[in-house]
Amino acid sequence: MAIQLKNLNSGLGIKIKNVYYRIITASITKQRDDSFSVMIDLAGYATQPMGGEIKELDFKRYHISLETIESIKNDSFLGKCYSWLMSLDEFKESVNA
Repeated sequence: MAIQLKNLNSGLGIKIKNVYYRIITASITKQRDDSFSVMIDLAGYATQPMGGEIKELDFKRYHISLETIESIKNDSFLGKCYSWLMSLDEFKESVNA
């Protein structure tokens, strides 16, 4: 699973086309108030990674309540995480890759 974003404005002021984002970590953590949260680490690559060592050009970390993730219609936990990411403004023009 991955998300493809047509254009990314990098921190260096360079526009990069067809960036692939993959979830590299999706974990559930119990909070002090007994609620649960999901942490999602997302890595962006200039090309579709096919395995081996490839360096990411972007990294993002998100925190969201487990309740929100569980409310999303999808068959798997990772699928729900990807669906949530694609609902964000910064990924509104993304497609499944």
